Amino acid sequence: MHHRYLLFLICTILLFACEKEISSIEELIDANLNATSNNNWEGIVSQSASYNIKTLINGSVVNDENTVLSQKFPGLQKKVSSKKDTITKIILTKEEESKLIKFTKGTFFGISRIPKEEIQISPVLDLKKKSAEYGLIDSIWNNQPVFFANSKKNNDSYIFSKQSKMLIAYLAVSQYGKSTLTFEDYREVGGYQLSYRQKLDIPDAGYSQEFIYQNRRINPEFPKNHFQLNDEWKALTKGSEVPSFELPMAFDENKMVSTQDLKGKVTLIDFWATWCKPCLEELPTIKEQYNIYKSRGFEVVSISIDKDVKRLNSFLNKNPFPWKLSLYSDGEFNSELAKSFQLVAIPKPILVDENGNIIAMDAELTNGKLEVVLKNIFSSKSNSSL
Repeated sequence: MHHRYLLFLICTILLFACEKEISSIEELIDANLNATSNNNWEGIVSQSASYNIKTLINGSVVNDENTVLSQKFPGLQKKVSSKKDTITKIILTKEEESKLIKFTKGTFFGISRIPKEEIQISPVLDLKKKSAEYGLIDSIWNNQPVFFANSKKNNDSYIFSKQSKMLIAYLAVSQYGKSTLTFEDYREVGGYQLSYRQKLDIPDAGYSQEFIYQNRRINPEFPKNHFQLNDEWKALTKGSEVPSFELPMAFDENKMVSTQDLKGKVTLIDFWATWCKPCLEELPTIKEQYNIYKSRGFEVVSISIDKDVKRLNSFLNKNPFPWKLSLYSDGEFNSELAKSFQLVAIPKPILVDENGNIIAMDAELTNGKLEVVLKNIFSSKSNSSL
């Protein structure tokens, strides 16, 4: 018995002695990819999954829906969300953009172009592409020994279990505060180790999301038109006439703003709300561009969907708008106005030419793109007048 114990002890010591010590990001990534797939992630051409997403704000559940995910690498993704078997939205990603298709009671409501969603097989493969930007730290996280892959230029970190080499968390800083995305409950799927439970926490915003997977599949086949928009889903497009509207001005219902006011001017129609942080982040750019081009025929019409008029008043007292403002909170996203403008999400900017036709909209006008679009428009006008 003593000899057996001694033999076991010697084998254990030799095993640890022979284990390769991790001393670089590259070695850590290779160890993870070997542990999760025998380093054969290149063999994945498609992936599908179904999962439940529960969204909480300050501990209270505000949304609970199921999602079916389809991915065909490198550039196609489809996410179909539903509640009680009734479809609520589809996010379709192709090429350089994503489209958000909204449904009301299962019936098509509208389409909005949004910034491209990230399509990835594994977060570790993304880290591998940019590994030179990260440094390795041997540390402790949640009372367990871990490796930190810390960015040298951004405030993000990948955290790996020192024992299993699995990715267990991703730390980042978003516009809403510091965020933590955890990966748990790894299971074998077609020869790969995949996480079946994930959680996103943003404490500063009191926001969290829980992802519970029911199933995941590697290399499934999809129908031929799986990543195409249905013919009956018609979106507002460039060149089409802007929907007709007539709305009372905020705080003075005797004055109206309507489609007729757009004639003869390049006009930005901007749907927004004081509670929408991305909307507020766009306001400085809109004000800057308004001041540059207002003397050359540029106009802005802001349409707020705030329900809390006191909050809107307080905001405007501190941040007055030098252009036309209307308040349209009746029905918010489910109103007839929202339906005609396909108000799927905000901010929703729509740029209209002098004849009332749409020039650009949605993600084409956010994150600094408005400046570029207006510069091109008014530069061409200057050239044509010479």
